[in-house]
Amino acid sequence: MKHKKLITVISSVIILLPIAFGLIVWDKLPQTITTHWGADGTANGWQSRLAVVLQPLFFLVLHFVCIGAVYFDKRNKFQNPIVMNLLYWLMPALSIFTCFVIYANALGFEVSVMFFTQLFIGLLFFALGIVMPKMKQNSFVGIRVKWTLENEDNWNATHKIGGKIWAWCGAVMVLSSFLPSEFSLIILTGAILVSVIVPIVYSYKYSKR
Repeated sequence: MKHKKLITVISSVIILLPIAFGLIVWDKLPQTITTHWGADGTANGWQSRLAVVLQPLFFLVLHFVCIGAVYFDKRNKFQNPIVMNLLYWLMPALSIFTCFVIYANALGFEVSVMFFTQLFIGLLFFALGIVMPKMKQNSFVGIRVKWTLENEDNWNATHKIGGKIWAWCGAVMVLSSFLPSEFSLIILTGAILVSVIVPIVYSYKYSKR
C-alpha cells in the first residue's frame, strides 16, 4: 500500500511539473496560446495562458480517475505489476508531452506538432503492445469486447496476438513520423485501424471455435 501511495504521489508531482515551468516563463508567454491542433498539424484551438496551469490539472484529474477505475475492478487485484506501472506513468507522459508542444509553440520555437504527436502515439502503441500479453482479464484496460470479457482463454489469446500487432504497428508509426506529413498521416491512420480491427476480428473468430 505504501508503495502504491508513493508512486501515486511521484507521478502526480510529475504531472504538475509543467506548471512550475509555466510560472517561470509566464511573462514571456503571449496572452493567448495555441492548445489544440488538427490532424494535419494546423492550429485550431486557443486559450488564455492560464492553460499552462489548467492543462496539467486536467491530466491530474484524469490520473486519479484512471487509478480509481482500475482499483474499483476487483479483478485488477492480481493484475500484472508491469501493466499497473504503465497506468501510473501514462498521464505524466501525456502531461509532459502536451505541455512541451504548447510551450514550444507559445515561446516561438518551430515545432512540428505532427511529428511529435505521431512519434508519441507510436511509442505509446509499442509500449502497450509489449505489455498487452501480460494483461489479466479486467473491464478497464485491454481489448475489452464481449468475447474477451466473457471468456478468459479468449482474452489471453486475443491479447497475445493483439500485443504483437500493436507493437509492430507502433514501430511503423514511429518510423513513419519521419516521413512527409501527407504520407505519415495515412500510415498512422492505417496502423491504428489495423490495431483496432484485427484483434477484434480475431476475438470473434476465436469465440466461434
